[in-house]
Amino acid sequence: MDIGVVSMRYAKALLQFAKINKEEDLVYAEMQKLAQSYISVSQLRTALLCPTLAADKKHKILSVATSGDEPLSTSSDRFYELVVKQQRVDCMQFIANSYITLYREEKNLTQGRLITAHPISEKTVMRMKMLVNKLTHKDVDFDIVLDKSIQAGFILEYGTYRMDASLKNQLMQMRRKLSTAAC
Repeated sequence: MDIGVVSMRYAKALLQFAKINKEEDLVYAEMQKLAQSYISVSQLRTALLCPTLAADKKHKILSVATSGDEPLSTSSDRFYELVVKQQRVDCMQFIANSYITLYREEKNLTQGRLITAHPISEKTVMRMKMLVNKLTHKDVDFDIVLDKSIQAGFILEYGTYRMDASLKNQLMQMRRKLSTAAC
């Protein structure tokens, strides 16, 4: 069966189970951590796919990748038991990302990223969130990233849109205009 179909089915089941346990917000945060762990720890996928690794060790690896030393939510813990038992650990990265997508759709959330050269005030962040909220009619979950290379201004990304109001971008546009005007 297609990995996308399997992942979505498991993610839907996890969301329903988490809702029953009233842990959907906690599981959302845990799935974000797990998805980030897959990105930052390249050996995680390899370790989980090792056929000689016992099921309880795979469960422990998933738990540590999700919550470190903190206790895991009941929903995630039981779900990991199911995934390991059904030998679907190979889909876990996709399940985590599918859960995140389903959760955002259900809670009417959009993911955004605000890139600035310097730290900005909470008031400015709220204004940007209100702007995205007005455009998308969704609540916004923002990541704020500092990137000195943009020199000044900001880059706002949400959904499939990107608004680049950085000094670096403006200088590049001026350079292009000058080079085409010189020809």
